[in-house]
Amino acid sequence: MEGDNNRFFPPNYEHAPKRVPLVPPSRPEVEEDTDDTRIPQRGGLSKRISIAAIILSLFVIGILLWVSIVQKGSIVLQINGEPRYNTSEVFTMTGLDPLGVYTFDDIPYIMSYVQSLPGVVQVTVDQVIGGDIFVDVLFASPVAMVQQGDVYQFIDKSGIPFHTPVPQDRVDEYPLFSGLSTWKGSDYEIRTLLIDLERLYQEFPELQGEVSEVLFDGVTSNGDYRAILYPIRYPVEVVMSDGVSGDALRKAWELMAALQTQGTLENYTTFGITEKGVMYREKETAQNE
Repeated sequence: MEGDNNRFFPPNYEHAPKRVPLVPPSRPEVEEDTDDTRIPQRGGLSKRISIAAIILSLFVIGILLWVSIVQKGSIVLQINGEPRYNTSEVFTMTGLDPLGVYTFDDIPYIMSYVQSLPGVVQVTVDQVIGGDIFVDVLFASPVAMVQQGDVYQFIDKSGIPFHTPVPQDRVDEYPLFSGLSTWKGSDYEIRTLLIDLERLYQEFPELQGEVSEVLFDGVTSNGDYRAILYPIRYPVEVVMSDGVSGDALRKAWELMAALQTQGTLENYTTFGITEKGVMYREKETAQNE
C-alpha cells in the first residue's frame, strides 16, 4: 500500500510550490460627483428660454388689452400757437365729441382728424393712465393779413386764412397783403413770398412792425415773384424778389434812416434789394449804393 500511496503523492510533494489563486487587477476608485452646479444640457436651457418668452408675450398682450379696453377717457383739447379756431370749433370741424368716451385705440383717428384742420403744424396726443386723452394742437403763426370785404383775416405761410377775423387791437401787428382782386393763396409764387416773409421775420425781427403793406406785383420773366414793401416810417417803396436776405433788408432800412436824418430821403422814391446790394432811385436817376 505504501507503494500505492506514491501514485497520488508525487515525490517531494511537500516541497513543490503552492498554487496562488488568480486575482483580477483592481480598478482605480472614482469619486462620485456631488456638485450641483453642473451646466444643464442645451435642450433644457432652450426650453426654459422658450417658456420665459411665452410668459413675457402673454404679459405684454395682457397690458395692451387692458390699455385698449379698460383705458377710457374724454378728449382734453389744448391749443398752442396762434389760435385760429377755438376748442368748440375744433370739435365741430373734426366731428369729435367733447363729451364722448375714447380708448387708446382711438388715438390714431383723433390725430388724423385734428391734423386735417387748416393751418395745423403739429398734433401731439397723450393719454394719462386711467384718465383722459390730451390733444395738443399747434397752429402756424400768421405772416400777413388779407382783406375779405370789411373783415381782415390773418394768413400763414401756406396762404390759408384764419377762420376768425383779426381783432381790432391787432390790425397793426402784421402787414396787409394786397395786389390780388381775388385771394389765391394756393398759387406757387404767392406761397413763396409768404414763406420768405416768415423767414425774414426771423432774420430781421424789426421788419414785422416796420411794414404796413406787402403788394404782390406779379411774376418776372425768370419766374420769380416781385413784391413791394411799404415802410410805415418812410414814404418810399422797397422792391424785393425771391430769396432776399434779412441782412439786405436791414441795410436798406439803415440807409433810409440815414437819409432821413440827413433830410434827403424825400429825394428818393424806390429802394430795390438785389444780389449786388441796395439799389435806390432818385426822382430823376437811378444809382447804386
